[in-house]
Amino acid sequence: MSRDNSGMITPDAFRNAMGKFASGVTIITVNMKGDIHGMTASAFFSLSLDPPLIAISVDNRARIRPLIPECRAFGISFLAREQEAWSNHFAGITQEGLDVRFEEYQEFSLVKGALARICCTLESELPGGDHSIMVGRVVHLDALEDGEPLLYYSGGYHSLAEKS
Repeated sequence: MSRDNSGMITPDAFRNAMGKFASGVTIITVNMKGDIHGMTASAFFSLSLDPPLIAISVDNRARIRPLIPECRAFGISFLAREQEAWSNHFAGITQEGLDVRFEEYQEFSLVKGALARICCTLESELPGGDHSIMVGRVVHLDALEDGEPLLYYSGGYHSLAEKS
């Protein structure tokens, strides 16, 4: 167990342990009067089937953090394996010439070609330490029939086809 001399679990040790949980990669988007803002997130989960609710975790320092409560609506796009560059772009590692394309559904902007896309209205917001937990009510969704997801594990991208 990684602890400092006081017996406290360090942020690096915590991040390392949490990195052992494989997750899909999503892009969270808000559309502020035609201006699209997005961020990469792997902290996503389904919360309830009835009513259909999801939850995302957003760093309180993230530029998109105050926009979600202001818009009261956000989109979630599950990235496909070939969209790794988009994940990096919305995580702040921009690439010159990257052609990020969105599709509009009502007031929502969603990543074109994503494996699944979910439109949510903000149901509630909860404090979560240095993050905020945003609970969204699903108002629309669509999914491709097939495709390989972009996975994140232990600080890097991975594939379902990789051998253990």
